Amino acid sequence: MQTQIQTPTNDAVRAAKADDIRSKYTPEQLIYIKKNAPRVLAERSLYRFAQEAWSVIDPAPFIGGGFAMEAVCEHLQACSDGYIRNLIINIPPRFSKST
Repeated sequence: MQTQIQTPTNDAVRAAKADDIRSKYTPEQLIYIKKNAPRVLAERSLYRFAQEAWSVIDPAPFIGGGFAMEAVCEHLQACSDGYIRNLIINIPPRFSKST
């Protein structure tokens, strides 16, 4: 007879992470983090910045950009950080090159 290993549910994992975060920060710090999280994430990731700034460029809702846009942002971020010195990007038609 085999015993089945119980894996925690997503809700249990989220609750454990939330408890861990609450124990590390004061209530004032948590309010600041919640208020500024989108801005901080946009500063750290070009793809997140594109998501946040999309409404300024195009009034249509941001659909997710797809894997091509995410890959382009990731590679441009790597260039900016100095991990890639030379980069050529070829993008096929209909992959959000123009609005």
